Amino acid sequence: VSSIPEVAKGDAVIMLENVKPCLVSQEVAELLGDYFRGSPVSIGVETGSEEHSRSLGRPSGPREAIRAIRLLKKAGLRPQAYFIHGLPGQSSKTVSETIRAMEEAVKAGAERIILYRFRSLPMSAFGDMPSGPPAARDPLSSKLVEKARELNKALKARWVGKRVEVVVACRHPRREGYLVAYPMKHGPVVLLRGSEGLIGAVLTVRITSVISERVVLGKV
Repeated sequence: VSSIPEVAKGDAVIMLENVKPCLVSQEVAELLGDYFRGSPVSIGVETGSEEHSRSLGRPSGPREAIRAIRLLKKAGLRPQAYFIHGLPGQSSKTVSETIRAMEEAVKAGAERIILYRFRSLPMSAFGDMPSGPPAARDPLSSKLVEKARELNKALKARWVGKRVEVVVACRHPRREGYLVAYPMKHGPVVLLRGSEGLIGAVLTVRITSVISERVVLGKV
């Protein structure tokens, strides 16, 4: 894959999705770093509780996931950690431990915290369990959502002052005079002031401020 001309030149970007923590050794991390340095790689933590993790039948616990994040970051990759709220067995104890694991993941080098809601999949081990409620209706899940937002907003602040190459995608549907742009490689969604004539253009922008845990403001 890394030898494909468009990838080798940087015109196409590779993302490594959902690597199992139990498969990440130092050798694996270094090998991925040799070929895909700078690429995002997602690591599933799901719950920050070792006991909860075992009861769910996961092949690795949060300690192993944090170790994997640390190894991948050291190898030059850009790890992202994902968690799940509303899992079967979620309790105030597992939520507290998951909040700590989110903080540890960021300290270990995670550049983004991704939080999903548990959905019951037919024919899966938890196919007969109800899906998790929306966080707005569940105080425990709401705590996880708020922590993820807090951490992601702080992580976005690290982009302020940096220059990023973006492609302008469309007009913002609600902010008059603003355009939505996406990094050509990896990074947050960028809002820019400009006319629709810039749509489709590739520009270099400087990140000036953080709007939310997902979006930053940029200037051409």
